[in-house]
Amino acid sequence: MGSPVSHPQAGATTDARPSVIETEHSIVIQREPKDILPLILDHERLEEWMDGLVESEATSAGPRVGSTYHQVLQIGGRLASLCGEVTEFRPPRRLAYRSRIGDMTITSRWELTPIDGGTRVRFVERSCMAGLMFSIMAPMIRLAIIRRHENAVARLKRIAESG
Repeated sequence: MGSPVSHPQAGATTDARPSVIETEHSIVIQREPKDILPLILDHERLEEWMDGLVESEATSAGPRVGSTYHQVLQIGGRLASLCGEVTEFRPPRRLAYRSRIGDMTITSRWELTPIDGGTRVRFVERSCMAGLMFSIMAPMIRLAIIRRHENAVARLKRIAESG
């Protein structure tokens, strides 16, 4: 389902070199891109398929490049505030955004490619954070991210195909 890649810096110390976690998930949904993208964009429906999402709201007009949003996620029993900005918007096939949770910067991209009988949905995410603690915890964080994303794309598929 996914092909996660982790790139922690070798010999990380307190010199603030970043650690990077990259994940990629791909799934075929038996719907057209124009039917799937609204589910990804609708802040009121995100909780239906996004693991750990407590709250999501647009904080500016959009969706468009430069539009912003705020989310609250439950991660490991704690609430985390995420602020993000759309960096690419080419409906109905592509959406990218950059967000921050604390000291972590996350870049995410959705690609919706029409294929016979549906759409190949590809989700790619790159999380970057500096510091020794993140380097040490990167393997555990990576596994949690993989699990969260696998669950999310499976739920997105189920919801899109049932609607």
